[in-house]
Amino acid sequence: MNKGGLSQVVTTVLIILIVLAAIVILWLSLRNSLQDSVNSIGTERFTVKIDIVDDTISYSGCNVELDVQRPAGSGEIAFLRFVLTSSSGETQVIDHPPDGFVLGQFQELETLHVMFECDLPDLETISVYPVFANNNIGDNSDTANFPYIPQCSDGFDNDGDESIDYPADAGCYSPEDDDERKAFDINLASPGNGVNYQVSEDSPDLLLEFNVNPGDYDSDLSLESVINMWYNLTKPDGTVVSHIISLDDLSEPNQGSGLNLNQLEGVMIEQEGAYDINVSVQHENGDISVSQTNSFVVEFSEIVIQAPVEGGFYALIDSIALSFTIDDFTPTSCWYTLDDGDDISLASCDEGQNNYLIVVPEGSYTLKLFSKDSNQETINADVNFVANMCPADLNGDDAINTNDLNDILNNWGICEDINNCPGDVNGDGFVDGFDLDLVIQFWTGNGNCTNPQNPFPQ
Repeated sequence: MNKGGLSQVVTTVLIILIVLAAIVILWLSLRNSLQDSVNSIGTERFTVKIDIVDDTISYSGCNVELDVQRPAGSGEIAFLRFVLTSSSGETQVIDHPPDGFVLGQFQELETLHVMFECDLPDLETISVYPVFANNNIGDNSDTANFPYIPQCSDGFDNDGDESIDYPADAGCYSPEDDDERKAFDINLASPGNGVNYQVSEDSPDLLLEFNVNPGDYDSDLSLESVINMWYNLTKPDGTVVSHIISLDDLSEPNQGSGLNLNQLEGVMIEQEGAYDINVSVQHENGDISVSQTNSFVVEFSEIVIQAPVEGGFYALIDSIALSFTIDDFTPTSCWYTLDDGDDISLASCDEGQNNYLIVVPEGSYTLKLFSKDSNQETINADVNFVANMCPADLNGDDAINTNDLNDILNNWGICEDINNCPGDVNGDGFVDGFDLDLVIQFWTGNGNCTNPQNPFPQ
């Protein structure tokens, strides 16, 4: 054999052996790395899925609750990763449970109830991912929408006024209101909070007074920005009534901002007891603002006129008596009018009995008596009477005597013409005992109405 040829064969074999050895060594080295990579990637990321159970999501103030379910698919989950997204596009990542699952917890086909807190308002969507022991995040996620919750129910201070939701936030008209901002700032002045009102049962309505100022987003307030106004009154029996307030009663002041209730309306009162009231004003964009709620108490008071009596006839010499009582009312002033004329003040008046002498001209009158208290509430009463120098002088001789008595006796009975009925002293259409009583009461005898003499025997 040629030694040169043998040497070349041996060299080739040695090279092949060396290459094979190198391949084996390289494979052994790469095998461990590949195994580590396979172990690192894991098959569970492709096989494990988490589903959000429909209609189980709820939240308030970013206290979130929901149920998640794990379908079939092998793999050990270390924890769940939730990704929250708000309506403004902000996101927050929350891992649950914070310390991870206990080994063997949350296996295939199990359902888990989850609760956690977040920091985002106006939540819109939530996604869930499984995370494994090697911190690999699964590819199979589930996403669901949060249920719609209005701002006035979501547990957040959306307008930054340190008040949260209805009814604490003055910008919230109801739990369904979706804007915590106030369109208007309303100050309800009357009825006043904590005030005890004493009013007449015949005219019990209270003064309604408030003003409207710009709210959180309307710097230029005008009459055109208001489309509705009403007050809500809770009565002593718990029923609530609403009463529309006329927009014609609003006015813009000459100076300063705000709208004033120009022609003050009345709050309709039907019974005694404790009431609550607030005023609502609706902005042209539909938002409704509510004033503070004032609580007040109503007690019915009474003023009773004892003299003059209703339908009475009074012989007018110098003055006539005005006597009355005031019940359940603390007056600060009293006055009266005759036939809706000028106010005539009384020197003083008190709760209980009051007696005065008043001067009135000769004639027929409606006397209206008024009393006001420190809350500017007024009670009143009225009476009709006749003041006459000779109230039973039927024949006009300035005396009341047998001539007038004969007129009564001769015309006794029903008047044929009420406007021309001799003997009908009180004008009631009858000549009867009432007319006879008046003749006897004002009898002047031989004198006249100015200087009566020989009064009728008693």
